[in-house]
Amino acid sequence: MAITFKLSQTLRGLLTSACHTPKQQKWASRLIGYSFDILYRPGRHNQAADFLSRPPSSIFLAISSPVPEIITKLKKYYQTTTGQQEKNKLIGIPNSDFNFPNDLLYHGQRLYIPSTTNLRPSILHEFHATPSARHSGLKATLARLAASFYWEGMHKDTKMFIRECLPCQQNKPINKKPLGLLQPIPLNQNLG
Repeated sequence: MAITFKLSQTLRGLLTSACHTPKQQKWASRLIGYSFDILYRPGRHNQAADFLSRPPSSIFLAISSPVPEIITKLKKYYQTTTGQQEKNKLIGIPNSDFNFPNDLLYHGQRLYIPSTTNLRPSILHEFHATPSARHSGLKATLARLAASFYWEGMHKDTKMFIRECLPCQQNKPINKKPLGLLQPIPLNQNLG
């Protein structure tokens, strides 16, 4: 029994052309035992196209994205008088990179984390101690943090956090030479 597939034009030569990538080789080896034809039909003639291959443009209007908790906490903070004062102080610095789009304070392209929000320890934990962060060292943790966030003393805070991280200290290698063989202390014969 021959099965006919109506797929894209790029798949027409799947079994007749050379397989260059491992994925092509894998799929060609799986499909080699079946009897089928691959036919190409342009979109205007392919009336049986499934919904996912040709979604209406209005479906993308219903897609939403989650808002991280840190964003909502920072927006609430900047609505308080303390947040307004800190924002005005930092934006007022001449030749600074601080800006305030979308009710959030940025230093260049990085989100500014104020010290009064107590978000810094949770961010450090997220970027160092979670399974995706894998307790990586100072340079890797700081690089991931600095890609998205900014605060004064970030290097010092990250170094202190890693120094106090119990799993890191337990698994830290010992960087000393071996102590050598232990020698017994000779017994003093004149004890009497």
